[in-house]
Amino acid sequence: MNKMTKAAALIAACALIGGMGVFAAGKITGTMVSSYSDYDYCRYSDLEKAEKKAGYQIQAPEKLSESCPMVGIRLLEISDTDDDGNSYNDRKGIELEYRAENGRGESLSLTAEPIPAEAKPLSEEGPYQEVWEINGQKVYYLRTRTLFLPPNEKPSEEEKALERDNPFFHISYGSEKREQIESSSLIFRSGAVQYTLFDFGAHFSSDELRQFTEKLLEEKKSIS
Repeated sequence: MNKMTKAAALIAACALIGGMGVFAAGKITGTMVSSYSDYDYCRYSDLEKAEKKAGYQIQAPEKLSESCPMVGIRLLEISDTDDDGNSYNDRKGIELEYRAENGRGESLSLTAEPIPAEAKPLSEEGPYQEVWEINGQKVYYLRTRTLFLPPNEKPSEEEKALERDNPFFHISYGSEKREQIESSSLIFRSGAVQYTLFDFGAHFSSDELRQFTEKLLEEKKSIS
């Protein structure tokens, strides 16, 4: 699975929990996420450089577990969009990628971004499948399914209806082949920053994701 399809799945998850504010030109209905390189940094010690470029500090460990270290850092460009293609709330995000040392190359990404002033509380956004409480912090869990289609292929009527009726199903166009991928996301906020732990391919169990999130919430530090 290439980087573009992974980004499309992350965008689909973000769209479910992006604060749907209303602006003069229309209602926010989606979120765009982009980056300009594979990794901007490959060492955890360079996180401060990424924070300086983004303009804020984040809480993120060097390892999610002893066998799941950080392997790279990306700077992201994030914006909210309406149905007419207008963009709002341009902001810089920071993504840390972690990779399990299990021989299969399974990875997760932790994305941090400033919370837009117009954003609703997470409890009013969603939908979510579950809400967990970890170390006194509410964490919102959702599992999504994305159907990737080549540019010249159209979804069936049943697939169109599923996308219309199921908020956890999304169709993305432009992939090399038809395939469906499940992904898991955990979302929480700390200070003025929103975090999404994203498991593209749903390789990790909910118990493992919970343990990773416990590790994240142990890393709290002053956010400026």
